[in-house]
Order: sequence, then structure tokens, then C-alpha cells
Amino acid sequence: MKSIKTLIFSILIPLFLSSCTIYYTTSQVDDLFKKAVNDANGNANELAFGLNELKHKYQALHCEIKSAAIQQIDWMLSDIENDLGQLNKIRGEISYEYIDFQNYTQGKNNIESGTPEFKKMRRAHKKIIAKMKDIQNRKDALLKKVDVCSDYFSKSTFAPAQVVEVKVYKYKFEKSLKLLDSSQVHFENAFMDYTSKINQYLAINATSKPQNCEDLKTDLEKFKSYMQSMKEARIAFQNDYDEFSSKTTGMDTIHSCSTNWPIVMEADASLQNIHNKTNAIQIEWQIIANHIQMLVKY
Repeated sequence: MKSIKTLIFSILIPLFLSSCTIYYTTSQVDDLFKKAVNDANGNANELAFGLNELKHKYQALHCEIKSAAIQQIDWMLSDIENDLGQLNKIRGEISYEYIDFQNYTQGKNNIESGTPEFKKMRRAHKKIIAKMKDIQNRKDALLKKVDVCSDYFSKSTFAPAQVVEVKVYKYKFEKSLKLLDSSQVHFENAFMDYTSKINQYLAINATSKPQNCEDLKTDLEKFKSYMQSMKEARIAFQNDYDEFSSKTTGMDTIHSCSTNWPIVMEADASLQNIHNKTNAIQIEWQIIANHIQMLVKY
């Protein structure tokens, strides 16, 4: 940003030397003041762009649970935003001087030295020079802060943010519930089938093979207990799903560093738990089924 002071005095000096009464071309001064406004706007926009980029990086973290690193970035961004606000205030003051100049020179092609307009123009000129220097200094300081914050972002270690969709977890729950219902039907059908076979076996072999009969009765009771365990697991899992649905009402996604992330962790634990339980029950059921089939053959 070149100093407007140099540009204005390149016009003023020759005019002072050429005559006692000096005339300043309004359009030339207007162009110079306008350039100051544009430069101030450009500086502010450049800094705002840098700040917005940093905010975008920050927002991409989706962090409500704030670590020490996140708190430091919070402070940096707030500091930059406050400084940019001060710079924008000065930018507004330069714009005001320019608008005021346009008002008191409206309809005038020239500004004559010694007139009220000339005095106002000179005061505006001094103010704009001082304010543009202030803006340049603030810009330099702000650019350093932006660089420091950006560097902190690149060097700091953040846990990779995860994002899950609530509807995906609801689908997982509903799929597991359907599998549980299907397993229950399968167990019930198998139980009735084995009950029939065992009753037939007992009727024939109660006296001749008492130990086998006792073993089959024990197996049948175990079978019933596994069916009951499956029903209880299904009820508990349904309760977990209902709780998840209630807690996520109105939510589409959940982020890993939001305060709602424990909901996802609880859901994961519930899904894993029901998987482990059903697998264990099915393994035990298969062992009993194989034992029943072996005994009823003898």
C-alpha cells in the first residue's frame, strides 16, 4: 500500500509554488481519497478472508468438548477478530472523510485555497494519512497473528473428528432387532420339534435308558433357559434402542467431540453386547441341539 501522503503532495507542491491563490482539481483529490478508501477496504477484506479460513478450519473440528489446544485457538481467533474490528472501525472513519468530502465539494470543479472547503480538505487529508498508516501497522500485526494461528493449527495434534448419522445407527438397531426376532422364532420352532422328539424317546426308553432320558430332560431345560435369555436380551436391547431414539430426537448427525458423543458410545456398546450375547446363546444352543440329536438316536 503506497502512502496517499506522497500522492497528494505531488499535486500540492507545484501549485503552492505557482500562485498565491491555489486551485485544487476536485476530481483529482476525489480520486486520491477514493484510492485510500479502496486500499483500506482491500486490506480489511484480505484480513477477513484469512480469518474466515481459520474459522472454517476451526468449525471443521466440530468440537464442543474443548481441549487445551482448542481453547488456545479460541483465544487466538477472538484476539484476531477484536483487532480486525478495530481496523474496520478506522476503515469506516476513512470512508466517512471521503463521503464528507464529496458532500462539501458537490458541484465544485475546483477547491480554492483559504476557503472553508480547502480547510476541510486539508484536515481530511491529514486524518486519512494518519489513519492509513494506522491501518497498515495494524494489518502487518494482524497478518503475523493469522500466520501464528495457522501455524498452531498445522502443528497441534487434534483427535480426528468423526461424524455419524443418526439414521445409520437406527438402521443398525432395527436390523439387529429383526435378527433377534428371527432367531427367537427359529428357537421356538426348534424347541417344539425337540420337545416332540424327546417325548417320543422318553415314552419308549424311560425304563431301558434312564440316564439318556435324564440327560435329554436336562438338555430341554437348558434349551428353555437359552430361549428365556434370548427374550430378556431382546427386551433390554429394545430399551436401548428406545433410549437412543429419545436422546437423538431432532438430530441428523453426532460429532465425536460434541457433548452428545457418549450417546454413540452407548449405542456401540449396546450393539456389541447384543451381538456377543446372541452369539454365545447360539453356540450353547448348537451344543445342546447336537447332544439331543445324538441321544435320540440311541
